[in-house]
Amino acid sequence: MKRLAGILCGIVSAVSYGTNPLFAVPLLRGGYGVDSMLFFRFSAAALLLAPVVAAFGGGFRTTRAEAGLLIMLGALFAFSSQALFWSFTLMPAGVASAILFLYPVFTAAIMAAFFGARMGMNTAAAMAVSLCGVMLLSDFENGGVTAGGVALVVASALSYAAYMVAIKVTRLAAMNGLRLTFYSLLFAALAAGLKLAAESRAPQIPDSAAEFWLVAALAVLPTFVSITFITYSIRYAGPTVAAVLGAFEPATAVALCSAFLGEDFTARIAFGMALVIVSVVLISLPERKNLQCGRLLRNS
Repeated sequence: MKRLAGILCGIVSAVSYGTNPLFAVPLLRGGYGVDSMLFFRFSAAALLLAPVVAAFGGGFRTTRAEAGLLIMLGALFAFSSQALFWSFTLMPAGVASAILFLYPVFTAAIMAAFFGARMGMNTAAAMAVSLCGVMLLSDFENGGVTAGGVALVVASALSYAAYMVAIKVTRLAAMNGLRLTFYSLLFAALAAGLKLAAESRAPQIPDSAAEFWLVAALAVLPTFVSITFITYSIRYAGPTVAAVLGAFEPATAVALCSAFLGEDFTARIAFGMALVIVSVVLISLPERKNLQCGRLLRNS
């Protein structure tokens, strides 16, 4: 029963995260600023997560050394989200969300390149398959995709992979996942606020009910709900299952963008997305002494 609950939590988390474009793209099309969007998104999500951390995350206590690492994680988290949202202005959001799903592959590559993790056959195959998938998704001539948009998504995925690696290789690996994510959100909100202050701008207050509800939905569904449910999916179903269930993220994003945002869903996009999903499944399969990226997905 617990395994089934974990699977359901994993699906809810992935589907929730896949709603990112549904709320962000209308805001961007209406001229709402990315920095303001992220500031309110992270602030509200941290506020919602606070009572959960108090009840189930072991409280908020942290050391000075941990605080420094958490500030770094918040900056990586903020940059990853900012790069992703800016990419939505340069390419179809569904395609961007599919390319973003490469971050488990990037995580494994970083661990192998810099931290001595074994590069097994699964990892090598996943990298080859993911490259083919990205090439198919990057239809510069007919798909409305730009090189700048792809570069931003790759930067977003790499930043999130670096976030995952930092959790794995530092003392934060022993920290409760809910508490770690709360501080990541809190410091990500601070990073967005500091960027606004450095540019002498105040957060852009939503000036209509539609904008308010879109910003609120961003904080609740793809942030608070996704983060909370993935924690319990990892706990009850295991990291490998949670990683594979993450395939619902790009599938949801592409479906919603096609249904509600007027984006095309072509056979090329479907095949490219399928290859990206296959690459993540490959990276999640057990391999002797091989890094399992599902372990690192606990805060996605």
